[in-house]
Amino acid sequence: MNTIQKTFEEGWVEKNASKVLGVDEKDLITTQLITIVDKYDEVIVKDILGIFSHNNTKEILNVRRSGSFAKAHGYIINMCFALVSVNVHCRNYFSKLEPARERANREMLNWNSKYETAIYDQEITVEIIGALMSFKTALDCLSQALAAMYGYNLKTWGDNGNKVLKALNNNLTNKDKPSAERLISFIEKHQDDTRDYIDLRDNLGHGLTEYKNTISGFFQRKIDSKPQNPRVEVNHKVIDSLDLMDGCRKFSGEYCREVVALSLSDIVPGITVGILNDRYVWLHNIIESTKC
Repeated sequence: MNTIQKTFEEGWVEKNASKVLGVDEKDLITTQLITIVDKYDEVIVKDILGIFSHNNTKEILNVRRSGSFAKAHGYIINMCFALVSVNVHCRNYFSKLEPARERANREMLNWNSKYETAIYDQEITVEIIGALMSFKTALDCLSQALAAMYGYNLKTWGDNGNKVLKALNNNLTNKDKPSAERLISFIEKHQDDTRDYIDLRDNLGHGLTEYKNTISGFFQRKIDSKPQNPRVEVNHKVIDSLDLMDGCRKFSGEYCREVVALSLSDIVPGITVGILNDRYVWLHNIIESTKC
C-alpha cells in the first residue's frame, strides 16, 4: 500500500505548531496555523488559536456538553481566518494610502478648480469595505461557535448581537447560566462599538446608503496643505478612515479573543483563562511562571 507523503509545509507545521501556538506538545489538539505578520496576527494565532488548540478547551467544552468541542472548533478556525483577513485589508489600506493621496493631489493640481474638490480612489475604498465585511464574517463564525458550545442554533451575529444575547438568556440550562453571566455582560457593554462597524459594513457592503452619504473621497479645503484622508459617517459620527481601520484591526481581534476566553471560564474549577504579559494563557501557566 502506498503511503501519502507529507509536503515540506505539512512537516514544518507539525514540527513547529507547539512552539508557534505556545502549547505544550502533549496538550496540543490541532496543528492548524496561520502566518503571523504583525502583532495583530499574534493575538489571533497565539491567543485565540493557542487557547482553543489546548486540551483544556476540549475538556471544558465536553464537560459542558458532550461533543461540543468538535462542533465549535471548525467555527473558531473560520473566525480566525476572517480576523486575519481584517488585518490583511488594514495592512493593504495603510500601504496604499500615501500613493493614493499622491494620485489625488496630482489630479487636483491638474484640475486647478476654484471649488473644493474630492477624489474617490477605489484602491482605498475596497480595503475599507473588505475589512468591515471580514469582521462581520468573524462575528458570524463566533456566533456559530457559541451556539455549538452552549447548545442552541444560531448562524449569525444577528441584530448587532441581540440574537446572541437572546439565545444565551433564554436557552441555557441552569448549570450553564452562571458561567455565561460575564460573557453576556461583555457583549452588552460593547454593543455600541460593534454596532458602528456592523452598520458601516451594511451601508457600504450592501449599498444601503449612497456612497457619498457614507464615505468621502480624498478632499482638500482651502486651509489644507494636502488632500485629507477619506472620512466615513456612521450613526451621526464622522471618522477619519485611517482611525477607522486602525481601530478595526485592534478591536476585532481583541473583542473575539475576550468572547472566546469568557466562554471557557467559570466552568471547570481550576481551569480558566488569565492574562500574563498581555497574552491570554491558561491559569496554570501563570501559576508556573510565579514559581520561577
